[in-house]
Amino acid sequence: MRHKPELVDLRFDLYGKRPRHIATGDSHALWVTCSATSEVALLLDDGTVETFPADAAPDQIARGTTTIWYAMPTIDSVGLIDAQGNGHTYKLPAGSTPTGVTTVGDDAWITLQSTGELAKVTPDGSATVIRPTVEGDDELGNPPDVSGTRFIAADDRGSLWFTRSDLADIVRLDPDNTTESWASTECVDPWAITVDRGAIWITDTADGGGIWRIGRDEKLLQRVEPWPTNVSGSIASDGNGGCWLTEEAEGLVAHLDIAAKLTEWDLSDYGERPRGVAVDDAGVAWVVLRTGGVIGVTVPTSAADADKPDYTLL
Repeated sequence: MRHKPELVDLRFDLYGKRPRHIATGDSHALWVTCSATSEVALLLDDGTVETFPADAAPDQIARGTTTIWYAMPTIDSVGLIDAQGNGHTYKLPAGSTPTGVTTVGDDAWITLQSTGELAKVTPDGSATVIRPTVEGDDELGNPPDVSGTRFIAADDRGSLWFTRSDLADIVRLDPDNTTESWASTECVDPWAITVDRGAIWITDTADGGGIWRIGRDEKLLQRVEPWPTNVSGSIASDGNGGCWLTEEAEGLVAHLDIAAKLTEWDLSDYGERPRGVAVDDAGVAWVVLRTGGVIGVTVPTSAADADKPDYTLL
């Protein structure tokens, strides 16, 4: 059964801007990238909207301790909004296609989709590009510049987790530069990734794909079964061992708890094509609808317990 959400907030202030991804900020603020107007919107809890210009269509976005970072893949750049509200653009290698963004403190870690590398960028604009060495890459016989690094997330141990869609694996890079990778012949196109205290959750956007899980202290890549085959590319941890994700083509947002129990909400009454999702400290999942709305959804006990199928990890 697909539930109608209990509306927390709905802000139709971004019509025509084609919002894509979202990050939470201080004092219940929300930061949203708007690709059609090349700007970043700050939504405050009193309904005020402020906008910050970007040099090109911004895509993924992440919050640092006092910074906001976003990727601009079309111009091989990353954008920064500092604590004073000043905007900065930093160029990355030409043709690198910066895509995924996460933060460690106020530094940004960016996936370079076209080169298979990662870039660390500090608030002063200093950039360091690295190519993680993963055991088995040489044996795969892939060209060194084709590995499709996509989404990236940081855990509380200082490790980075990222997906490589071209190589169909998930990689962890530790602070000492050691790596570990996970793969399955059934996980064809790993895409979005999020880290929770109990697990790492990954979307597989291939036909017949779904949701995958890695326990923080486990060696096994597990698929959540059964799962709808049309999974989109946005996922966020809920802070309690589970995750939220959007099913863009179906107009749904879904929640998986730590036991992989699924609840889905139909957002069609509020707009079309839910894309980005982020979770605030109160546990509210904020979902960006590409038609311009931003909606907050919670997990009421009645919805979470009713008509919930028993999903298992295989």
